[in-house]
Amino acid sequence: MENEDGTISVPAQPVYGIDPNHEPIDLYLATRTIPGGVERQYTATTGIGAAGWNITCPAGKKWVLRAFVSDTTATATVGNRRILVRPINLAGAVLWVGSAMAALTAAQIGGYDVGFGAPINTPSTTVRRQINTVAADTNVQVRESCPTLMLNAGDYVQIRDSAAVDAADSVFYVLSVTEYDA
Repeated sequence: MENEDGTISVPAQPVYGIDPNHEPIDLYLATRTIPGGVERQYTATTGIGAAGWNITCPAGKKWVLRAFVSDTTATATVGNRRILVRPINLAGAVLWVGSAMAALTAAQIGGYDVGFGAPINTPSTTVRRQINTVAADTNVQVRESCPTLMLNAGDYVQIRDSAAVDAADSVFYVLSVTEYDA
């Protein structure tokens, strides 16, 4: 607006980063949101198996990954486990893999947490309480950040022990996603 003295007044307003395919991106986190999604949590306790355990995006849906939190309870079998969380697409391409791992050994409980869409940080190894019982601390803990990822129907998040020490190792996990119709 032009003032009587010839100066121009411009109303102040917040400025946000723009993604041409979606609404403005919030500056607090680098998380992309799409209106209309439903927040869902997928949780289970399962054996890790030699090939790992997969949590698959259902037919007719899309997921924006938010968080993955897990506790792995190792059996008494001797050996160092290397727990990985890997989003994988239907073609089998690994979309992300953590940059750091901590060895989990016989009879220990290890946590592995991933924040999707959080600012990229150095992995944290601060020990935390067990998520399913809150009875005791984890022995080994890794927390990491991952860029925002969207999975299509048939894509999956895999939990596995890259050392394949014991298929009877038990994993309790919570996968938080925003789910959309495809």
